[in-house]
Amino acid sequence: MLDATLPPKACASDMDVDMDEAHSLPSGFVHRNPNIINLEKDGDYDSDDTLLDDEIVERVVPPVSEARQNRRQARTQTDSFRNLQIHIENGRTIQVGRTVQDQDGNFLRIISIKQHRESGAIVIESFQDNHRILQTHSYDGRTLKPDKTVEMTDGAFLRIASISQDRRTGRISLKGSRFERATSLNGLLEFKLNEVAMIMKYDQNDVRDITEESLHEVSIAAVVRIRELVMTNQQFPALSFRETDPAGVASSKEYSSAHCRLICRWKFLKISENEGVLRRLMDFESDKGCSVPQAELRTTFRGRTIKGGACPGWLDEEIAFQRAERKRSRNIDPLRFHRPRSIINEATNRHHQRRYTLCDGFSGCGGVSRGAQEAGLRIESAFDQDADTVATYNLNFPYAKCEAITAYDFAMSINGNYKTDVLHLSPPCPRFSPFHNRPFPNDEQYEATFLATETLIRKTTPRIVTLEETFGLTRTEENLEWFNAMIQMFTKLGFSVRWKEFNLLDFGLPQPRRRLFVFASCPGETLPDFPNPTHCKAEDVPRLRLSRFNTVHDAIARIPPNFPDHGTQLRPKFNKPPYSSHRPVRNTICCSGSINYHPSGKRCFTTRELAGLQGFPLEHRFGPRGARKQIGNAVPPVVAKVFFEQVVRALRKADGLGS
Repeated sequence: MLDATLPPKACASDMDVDMDEAHSLPSGFVHRNPNIINLEKDGDYDSDDTLLDDEIVERVVPPVSEARQNRRQARTQTDSFRNLQIHIENGRTIQVGRTVQDQDGNFLRIISIKQHRESGAIVIESFQDNHRILQTHSYDGRTLKPDKTVEMTDGAFLRIASISQDRRTGRISLKGSRFERATSLNGLLEFKLNEVAMIMKYDQNDVRDITEESLHEVSIAAVVRIRELVMTNQQFPALSFRETDPAGVASSKEYSSAHCRLICRWKFLKISENEGVLRRLMDFESDKGCSVPQAELRTTFRGRTIKGGACPGWLDEEIAFQRAERKRSRNIDPLRFHRPRSIINEATNRHHQRRYTLCDGFSGCGGVSRGAQEAGLRIESAFDQDADTVATYNLNFPYAKCEAITAYDFAMSINGNYKTDVLHLSPPCPRFSPFHNRPFPNDEQYEATFLATETLIRKTTPRIVTLEETFGLTRTEENLEWFNAMIQMFTKLGFSVRWKEFNLLDFGLPQPRRRLFVFASCPGETLPDFPNPTHCKAEDVPRLRLSRFNTVHDAIARIPPNFPDHGTQLRPKFNKPPYSSHRPVRNTICCSGSINYHPSGKRCFTTRELAGLQGFPLEHRFGPRGARKQIGNAVPPVVAKVFFEQVVRALRKADGLGS
């Protein structure tokens, strides 16, 4: 090492390399500046963070990225070629932008012509272009062109987006949006003459925009006749032939079906057997002069809408009750149900922040209300037919009005001034369960309750309806009829609807639980998307950047001894094979607690443990009767929170308040 007291030598480089000694070092090594450099100085004391004097280190050459290598190569190639617009070869002129035919009969469109500066070699870039775009085409004495609509031999309709001709065969093809009559959607829409829906297609592996992906291509031979079709977001029967022909000249149903105007008010997308969307057209998707503002549609349906929610802020008694309940549960949060900055801690800043209101229909013991409250909604009213369940609900939400009443009676009790921002429905599902394989005495009552929801929606005029049901509703032909009738109930009222079957394990629930969820939005309201999964297998966490699945240990390990409903000494004892608690339970929690048992194999789960496995926080209370049944029937709060956060984001965005 050199003496650090010697003056530094002059460097010919800005890399602090001693050029006089560099030749004596091994190849690939450099000499650092012999000066000691203070990196930090605090008062009169020098920091220990210094560079070593005269340190010999290996030269580190940063690797050249692949993108930089490609750019260098592209510049080199560009410098080696010059661009041509025209090239004559064997007496044939080739020009950029023109189409030529190759030896195989295919047509190629020329993108570029380049000539190597040294060798003179010609390089031609092209792509196959066997179809020529036509502006118009005469067919059966009529002129076809983009934006016209034709009826096809299969009974569907096509609004033309483009007309093309195969350069090799001369075959004419039409490409455009496909429309089908409402009667072809198996009851999802009401059967109304000449009302049609645009049929969309979706493939998760297709990178194209869904509008382009949904275009259909047909031969000109499939065309039957030209039809008039109007796309509008207006409510039925606006703009239909019923208004354009008030005198009933076209009185024959057959004549009207074959010749009168078609109206499209809906888009239908079937993603899978258990997922789909049936959405009303928006004003910007309507034909020119055929739309009304979205806000006007909403006002017509429900009257004035307050942006940010109908509730002016957080109530003092609500805040105080929630704080006391969290304190009672010792602020233990096994499944991280409460956010790091919970709504309770933020309440002092939210006294003047408006909140969206919720009416919890078929509320059960309050699973939905618990999750929705944590998502920021104000629980305004609720109802359930079971008195014991209502007693449990009122223990947890004393500031909300919950009645032991049927859906129909609750709807009839609503006066004309009542409205809610969000209505949730969880109708009793035994009638539609996949395990329902024989008639039960209460089947007719369940069906009547299911049908009463239409009256409830009309009376509460919500902006958004959420519905949770058994996945069996889409599994059998008989149940599918009920499912289609349910979707038609929404569309008859002008609601857009999306539905999908989920495994709630993907949203933080420590058990496999398949449920059907429905989001519906009133006329003029934006339809929310479903939330993305929040949890996954442990091995997929680095790739998906989600939380790992919650486990039995996560749900029950931190329950304090002698906590309410947690008398382990009172549970029946048995001897079954033990299993690891560091995984979700094997079976779905049902009304009886299911066949799951404690990981020790020595006892069944306590009521409090079952509540934890069903996603309830520790502060949730249960009444003296029917707790295990109430838990098995409940919508898991940890899942409800995720879904209602998505609803709140959609409403805030629609109200111009951000997400």
